[in-house]
Amino acid sequence: MNLKQSSKEEKYGYVDESGKWIIPPISDEARNFREGVACVKINCKYGYIREDGSFRIPPIFDNARTFWGDRASVAIDGKYGYIDPDGKFVVFSIFEKVGDFMHREYACVTLNGKMGWIKKDDTYLVEPSYNDTFHHTTWIEVYNDSKYGVLNADDEVLAPCVFDQIGKSKENDDIYVKSGDDWFKIQL
Repeated sequence: MNLKQSSKEEKYGYVDESGKWIIPPISDEARNFREGVACVKINCKYGYIREDGSFRIPPIFDNARTFWGDRASVAIDGKYGYIDPDGKFVVFSIFEKVGDFMHREYACVTLNGKMGWIKKDDTYLVEPSYNDTFHHTTWIEVYNDSKYGVLNADDEVLAPCVFDQIGKSKENDDIYVKSGDDWFKIQL
């Protein structure tokens, strides 16, 4: 079934392609269906419904996002973690912020004000120890105390956070770091 969210009198539900209500407008917020469920907000709590309108996961979360790769980020008492499609925590709610797994096997997380990357199995790709991170295709850019560094996908330091600037070649995957006026190429 191809359902899309729709609203009526400030409540949300889902209609089919002809515009017929399949799930009546009872939600305060509704997201698109993904991986067989849609995230909805009812009475200030988030849960996940099936296309027939029944709850797959009851509305018990303070915040929640759409499923990506069999994981959805949810919050309880201001802390975020990840659940599986059965509503079981696979990464417990300990983080201040989390990203989605989207097209990867890992997501960005923030713990005690520091950023890192977590895998779907609740192990770290990169421990949360950086002020900022950005994941490229084959390497991870990290930032601490106004300085940049480079990690590989195994959390190994290729360049410590001592550089003023970091750049990537447009022609290939070469990485360059700047210290003072000098640029250096980093080997992956």
